[in-house]
Amino acid sequence: MHIADRIRSWVAETPKASFHVDNECARYGGISLDATIGSIWLLRPDGSFWDVDDDSGKPLQPLAEQWQLTALVAGAERHHWLRELVPQRPPGAGDCPGCGGAGKLRTGSDAEHFVYCPACQALGWIT
Repeated sequence: MHIADRIRSWVAETPKASFHVDNECARYGGISLDATIGSIWLLRPDGSFWDVDDDSGKPLQPLAEQWQLTALVAGAERHHWLRELVPQRPPGAGDCPGCGGAGKLRTGSDAEHFVYCPACQALGWIT
């Protein structure tokens, strides 16, 4: 099944009435990629990336291009079928010096507290 069809199917099957980020994204015609306080990133079937947060009153707006790859990497963790859209590490690419190849920077004492590495856009490698 094509990625756009998977997104359409996910949106169609996701209830729109609840307040979970998945439901909010479905109301806007996309799948949830990542969410933080004040920002929810979503991807629509046409390949466009969006940023919104109904809780904080942030209107739907295009996601800045600088965050789109990071959003895709985050989304591929939630929706494994998006992995085919994430760039593959090319031969000779080195580990990102910012995150040591993890793609994430820990912000707490456990693995659940992190931010995506801005240096490599969460890929873990640089060319």
